[in-house]
Amino acid sequence: MNCGYHLPPAAGTDLPNFPFRDRWQPFLGSMRMYVKMDSRRDFQSWKQAVKQGKVFVTSGPILSLSVDGTELGGTVRLPASGGEINIETELASPIGLRTFEIVQNGAPVNAEVEKTRLGGVDRWRIRKRLRISQSCWIAARGKGLPIEAMKASVRGNPAWLESDVIAHTAAIRVQVGDKPIRSAADANFLIRQLRQQREYYRTKGQYKDAQHRLRVVELFEKAITELQKRGRSK
Repeated sequence: MNCGYHLPPAAGTDLPNFPFRDRWQPFLGSMRMYVKMDSRRDFQSWKQAVKQGKVFVTSGPILSLSVDGTELGGTVRLPASGGEINIETELASPIGLRTFEIVQNGAPVNAEVEKTRLGGVDRWRIRKRLRISQSCWIAARGKGLPIEAMKASVRGNPAWLESDVIAHTAAIRVQVGDKPIRSAADANFLIRQLRQQREYYRTKGQYKDAQHRLRVVELFEKAITELQKRGRSK
């Protein structure tokens, strides 16, 4: 995302250790993706909403975010000189919360959290006015306590019950003038990763047809070239 790609988060069912001959799996997975749709409820509309980034992923808490009134997946446009934006976000959960923060290009933003509890539900809110001088993306994320109370009721104590309850929104992009969202450091990091993977698939990959090996290497080269261009752009 710091290289200018729009990548909405996604979540789904994880089915380890299949078949389940010796393990009991009472749930369909701990993470879910919530998608905000318009009046239409067909599959094509759902896919379009996901593609636009109107989503958040969670293992329980409900999470909302807006920037200058723009919702998830949208873009806020500022003049070339930059400007200030108003961020509003809320995290709600009946299971005790432990962290909540705004992130800008993946880095936490210093902000005060308003904490309330009503009807057995914790509601944490952040209202932040932030000065923006470079194009970026904004998201929100939070964590709750592990689901300790459920451990005893699940035979075998699956490891995921010991992990924190988590939630993360898709991004809202903030466009400053015509400047793209770019990070040379992140582009270089991805290039190093892709080069390592390219060599693995070139030297150790097993293919039915030798042409498939060439095609895979070609795709890696194409991705590396594009990232090099993005790393040089301002």
